[in-house]
Amino acid sequence: MESVWKDFALSLRALRKNPGFALLAILALALGIGANTAIFSVVYSLMFRPLPGAANPGELVSVVLTEGKYPYAPSYAAFKDYASLTRVFTGAAGFMITNGQFRIGNEIPERIMPTVVTGHFFDVLGVKMYRGRSFNDVEASQMGAGNVVVLSYRFWQRRFHGSQAVVGSVVRINGNAFTIIGIASKEFRGTDSLIDQAMYIPVTGVDFIYPNFSKNLEKRGAGEFSFIGRLRPGVDLKSAQAAASLLAAQLAKEYPDVHGGQRALVYPEPRTRMEPEAPGYLPAIAFIFMTLVALVLLAACSNVAGLLYARASSRQKELAIRMSLGAGRRRILGQLLTESLMLSFFGGTAGILLAYWVTNLLAGIRIATDLPFDFNFVIDTTVIGYTLVLAVASGLVAGVMPGLRISKTDLASTLKEGGRTSQGGSIRQRLRDGLVVIQVAVSLVLLVCAGLFLQSSIHAVHQDLGIQPQGRLVMAMDTEMLNYDEPRTRTFYRRLIALVRDLPGVQSAALGKYLPIGFRNGREKVFIEGRAKEKNRSDYTVFNVVSPGYFETIGMPVLQGRGFNEGDTPDTKRVAIINEVMAETFWPDRNPLGKRFRFDTEENSPVEVVGIVKTAKYALPAERPTPAFYLPFEQHYSSDTVLHVHTRGNPEQMIAAVRAEVQALDPEMPVWDARTLEEHIRYGKMRLYDIGMWLIGGFGLIALTLSAVGLYGVMAFLVNRQKHDIGVRMALGASQRNVLKTIVMSGMKKTVLGLLLGAPLALLAAASIDYLLVGISPRDPSTLAAASVFLVGVALAASMGPAWRAAKVDPMVVLRSE
Repeated sequence: MESVWKDFALSLRALRKNPGFALLAILALALGIGANTAIFSVVYSLMFRPLPGAANPGELVSVVLTEGKYPYAPSYAAFKDYASLTRVFTGAAGFMITNGQFRIGNEIPERIMPTVVTGHFFDVLGVKMYRGRSFNDVEASQMGAGNVVVLSYRFWQRRFHGSQAVVGSVVRINGNAFTIIGIASKEFRGTDSLIDQAMYIPVTGVDFIYPNFSKNLEKRGAGEFSFIGRLRPGVDLKSAQAAASLLAAQLAKEYPDVHGGQRALVYPEPRTRMEPEAPGYLPAIAFIFMTLVALVLLAACSNVAGLLYARASSRQKELAIRMSLGAGRRRILGQLLTESLMLSFFGGTAGILLAYWVTNLLAGIRIATDLPFDFNFVIDTTVIGYTLVLAVASGLVAGVMPGLRISKTDLASTLKEGGRTSQGGSIRQRLRDGLVVIQVAVSLVLLVCAGLFLQSSIHAVHQDLGIQPQGRLVMAMDTEMLNYDEPRTRTFYRRLIALVRDLPGVQSAALGKYLPIGFRNGREKVFIEGRAKEKNRSDYTVFNVVSPGYFETIGMPVLQGRGFNEGDTPDTKRVAIINEVMAETFWPDRNPLGKRFRFDTEENSPVEVVGIVKTAKYALPAERPTPAFYLPFEQHYSSDTVLHVHTRGNPEQMIAAVRAEVQALDPEMPVWDARTLEEHIRYGKMRLYDIGMWLIGGFGLIALTLSAVGLYGVMAFLVNRQKHDIGVRMALGASQRNVLKTIVMSGMKKTVLGLLLGAPLALLAAASIDYLLVGISPRDPSTLAAASVFLVGVALAASMGPAWRAAKVDPMVVLRSE
């Protein structure tokens, strides 16, 4: 232990004597460790972090259903089926996030997203109340008795300023009175990783939010009700999966039209917390980003290893003297590793501070929607523990090889030569060169990925979306928040469309249930009439419910047939319009006009195809062409919808006028997501591409900086070590130009080797992100060429400084010093 403290004190003195070296090494490690910590914090929060505020969260699992590539939450009826697996679960909790209008007294109403939950939701999760109580047995089980609400701690603080008198008070949600009975614990932030869940209402009170909605809950194919179960002691994930799969097979036999072909998947609860589809794509995205930051850390470790090697080599005589005085090789290696670990400790500490800054930056990102997104990326003890392990590993990786090589120094040769040359110098030089080659290769991989994301971001903005967002504005509303019935809703929307169309500067206006490239999309199963039943089932197909004039308003051309018109009423033939991909998918060799299909279940009345429109983007700018169909608003009632308006001038200047028409019809009507369609697309899901571009671009810049510094350090060290040889060459007639050329070419050789190593790795990395790219091939040669040329330029600049100093060597001064 005494020797450890001595090594520690000696290392600290050595670093204080060389602040430039110490600062450079700590900065390199801080960048590498900080990037890894920040991304791990995001991945951990989204995929692995146990549910905050829940008791024994490791026992919680989720059940999702799938018939193809898209997992989804079960319906409420199916939720009850899986909750009946009492030999697997001690209890099950279900929830559904909805829209609502919240109001206190005569205050201005605000849009919220109440979460409808099963009665024993908090009991199953083991969430305690900060104030008040959770739902009692009557409120939990008796339909119509659930006009009570539990607030989240954050909403209580924000909306009620932490008032202790709030429990027992009455608020209005969608116009109905609800009594606040409790406030959830401070730690519990909800069951969704991204949505700030404001309040919780028992499913027995759902009709107070949406009248008669309880009838829809009993329909097996209606809605999605997320499932969280608590495993019984001794039951593992594999056993739960087997039981869920058996029940899914039984339900498929009993209800073939609804559950036929369904599979049940059981995941640890964090894997589906963001959304049911998360298990499919989230691990892939997490793997990509964790791999990229691992490359950044590799570049940082290579850089520090090179610095340690250069520093240790310059201390050969000092170390040789210590060894001659009795210090063993193990002690010398321990001293060098102590210095490396000390650097990694300081680098890790600085990395945590950097990660705090990055995660706060990510948490502050705002998406173009009124949805209450909450990017809660916490750096907790698990993340800090990960960082400490990473710091120790980085210190060992950076220090062990230089330490091993230097501790094997030939003692007699070093003392005799004065440390200028030693046995095995060519091996050490190849090792230093190899570290630079690795850094260049890593930089190329990251720069190529960053370049592809940059071009994807540009293409995503300018690509053909299937619509014309310019000159359009959108705003969402839901009449059911004010307890409108169907006739009143239809009247309200008809009058609104007429008023908006009459506004000066408006070309057209229409309704659409879902926004283009929005955060919500409709999907339904499709059954083609006349096709054999076993071949009649499709994967879920995108759909929308729109009013006459919709395609004209959003700039989506009708290619065949007709659009919807005022004659498409509830009393006329049920019709639909499909996109090109749906026509090619389901009627590849026939004209689909006049053909019929059913959706949701085979019992539903068929709809007849009357038109074909251009295929658009529905969920992501990078999505592959997707089948989609459209239904007329008059034939398929919906209380929630989005008003689309095509203006002649600047649409932003028309938002206030359009909103005024809504308020003129009903001053209480809540309106949200009021913005131009361009803004919605550019700063909605497109923002995700920007985030990815900036993150990967930042990683590439860090790796590039480390490579430049590493190459500069190696070349500077080489020049310093070869001053004598350079002086002799110049004394024998070598010109400054020849010396300059030799040093620069040495740097370029290392760079070219790095590029040759990095090129295939860059292509492999690019192929892994192919599905995230828009309008660019992962094998795009121009991106690889541009990144390579850029790296060559940086390497040339990094080599010029040492080369210029070498060319300025005075041979007489060097020879005299020898």
